[in-house]
Amino acid sequence: MPPVPAPVAAPLRVPPHNAEAERGVLGSILLDAGRVMDLCIESGLIEDSFYLPPHRLLFAAFQAMAGAGTAIDLVTTAAQLRAMERFDEVGGAAFLEKLIDDTPTAAHAEYYIDIVRQKHLLRSTIACARKVESACFDEDQSADQVLSEAEQNFLDITERQHGSMRMWPEAIKATFERIEQIFQLGPG
Repeated sequence: MPPVPAPVAAPLRVPPHNAEAERGVLGSILLDAGRVMDLCIESGLIEDSFYLPPHRLLFAAFQAMAGAGTAIDLVTTAAQLRAMERFDEVGGAAFLEKLIDDTPTAAHAEYYIDIVRQKHLLRSTIACARKVESACFDEDQSADQVLSEAEQNFLDITERQHGSMRMWPEAIKATFERIEQIFQLGPG
């Protein structure tokens, strides 16, 4: 009987991501925060949508600032990151300035957002597939149970993708809160 060949390990691959698109989203936020953050929310972007850790951290800071009603620009972002004690972790002033320099306009933000969203969906699908593969080797679970959990996990990804839109009453409330905020701040 011939010897059984040893299994060949799959080559290590970098998960799907697009660093340029991630920087494009972040730079667009610095250029036109109100519009671009709304687009990010509509598209369901979250902190984990960004692959690179400094990008995730910066987007989390933007989310916190937007949630608090803080203006988002180069100065306020630097202050927010310093308050979080994460300024150097994202790359400091040089990184923030480079984001603005590398993003001449926020006009293409939707395109960048969609690329980031698509890459996040691919990474989520890979993670789900790996979880399913691992469960297939768990002898304590039946095939029916593994299949049922796999279906649910993949449906959860689809739900997150399509279920990120706000419910109508929530959207109206958020809109009126934003209008009230604008009236309180007065014209720019």
